[in-house]
Amino acid sequence: MSWLLLTVGEIQEYTREHVEVYPLEPPSRISARNIEGNDIAQPPLASLSDLSAPMIAATYVYGDLENLEVQLWSFDDFVKESAWKWYDASDSYWRSRLLAMEQTSAFFYGTLMHPKILKRVIRNDGAHLQICPALLLNYTRHKVKYADYPGVIPYLKSRELFDHDLNEMENNVRGTLVTGLTAKDMGYLDTFEGSQYIRERVKVCPLGAPVGLSNHVIEEHPSARPAATEHSDSVEAVTYVFSNWRHLEPKLWSFEEFVKESAWMWHS
Repeated sequence: MSWLLLTVGEIQEYTREHVEVYPLEPPSRISARNIEGNDIAQPPLASLSDLSAPMIAATYVYGDLENLEVQLWSFDDFVKESAWKWYDASDSYWRSRLLAMEQTSAFFYGTLMHPKILKRVIRNDGAHLQICPALLLNYTRHKVKYADYPGVIPYLKSRELFDHDLNEMENNVRGTLVTGLTAKDMGYLDTFEGSQYIRERVKVCPLGAPVGLSNHVIEEHPSARPAATEHSDSVEAVTYVFSNWRHLEPKLWSFEEFVKESAWMWHS
């Protein structure tokens, strides 16, 4: 399968996926590459039969076809016309654009709802983060078997775990929306969540104004579902969806119980 690079109208989120790629020459140190000298130009290929064996690599696939132009993107044109804007540290405008590009909003529904645990996982004090309560509709949160942490799955899947339909107080998840996460933060979060979870884009409803993480107070008795009048417009965020519902218990997980019984073991 071949992949085409297309121009992007706006900075958007990408999905990291594993693909097969074909090396065109032996690897060299990145410090030895010389763009101006055309050292990175692709060597010509007589035919696809000249390709070496493929290897698996991760790449970032753009998620919204409607925001792509038909025109193919040219790296040569980018180097000539725009690249300087991306690496010139003296250009405050482009530095801010790059910072915005790195930032991610995430919905947390389990152990990471606890600020001390979140700070420990991302390995910093979270001073750059904003947080507010939020609601994820039409998902359910379950205790993972033989563990004290949860996983969420769409309600359409979780119905197979129950012998009855859940009511509207149960088929949604109350959590926290955290904004301002950097690429480095997300790397630590991906490692923490591991292969049991898949990072997916979802729509969540913020339930309050965001505050700095250091000013966030854990809700002792959060309502499972506030009144409809309390819902704001939904926003896009990423969350970690559990990959195998068969490893979940047919029981809804309680953050309140986690805080009382187990949270100290995660942040102490």
